[in-house]
Amino acid sequence: MNSTSINVLLVEDSLPDARLLQEALAEARAVTFGLVHVEQLSQALKRLLEGRIDVILVDLGLTDSQGLDTFTTLYTQAPDVPVVIMTGLDDEKLAIQAVQAGAQDYLVKGQVVAPLLERALRYAIERYRLVQALEEAREQAQREEELQALTRLSVTSATQVTGLMEGLTPLRESVPDLFRQLTRDYEDWLDLAWDRRLYKIESDISKNLRDLADQLGVVRARPHDVVELHTRALEGKIRDVPHAKAQVYVEEGRMIILELMGYLASFYRTHSLSAP
Repeated sequence: MNSTSINVLLVEDSLPDARLLQEALAEARAVTFGLVHVEQLSQALKRLLEGRIDVILVDLGLTDSQGLDTFTTLYTQAPDVPVVIMTGLDDEKLAIQAVQAGAQDYLVKGQVVAPLLERALRYAIERYRLVQALEEAREQAQREEELQALTRLSVTSATQVTGLMEGLTPLRESVPDLFRQLTRDYEDWLDLAWDRRLYKIESDISKNLRDLADQLGVVRARPHDVVELHTRALEGKIRDVPHAKAQVYVEEGRMIILELMGYLASFYRTHSLSAP
């Protein structure tokens, strides 16, 4: 979307209602609306995969989906696209529930005039972007706080291990090729965790992490090396991805590094660190 063009996905199975909305959008003065009209939720989900949609205008009562489930499915499948609900007078309560669940606004059929529709769609996008920016700033601060806590953990935990390793060169300097390879492997496991969470795909990430802990232990990695490995991999995965996907990576990564730290501690408990 640019400042003068907005792409709208209209999900409406009533052709007369769709025609009225199209005519209202054509009267817009401040912006130009590009309209994509589909009649079913399944068609909307398919079209959203192609991208280039700025806002969704949807009737909750469709031939293949009814009620709040219509919004919930759209919101789940396309969390980065704001949604405006179209409703009848008798369904206004349902539309309010959709707004409480995450929709940006609702409009009542029969009361929609061109200026109102234009303003509702523009404001929906602006509000959504503002909320996203605030949420991203909050989560960025949270990520920084977590990384600082992990860094403190790497310094203060495992006193005996840290003492024996004092003065060791960081892995990224002592074995840079291995460090880069382990970072790539770690990124792959973040993807596995993401797939497991969203698509319920079974994967034995724990075995991979145990193997990684053994590799790290053999080269005498410190807790700080684990933090750096995690940070490098996570930064690579959340760069230039949608906000919702980045959040999943952060949440899953939090569990992965804690598990990896545990396996590495177990390795050091069962192996002597005094050997060269």
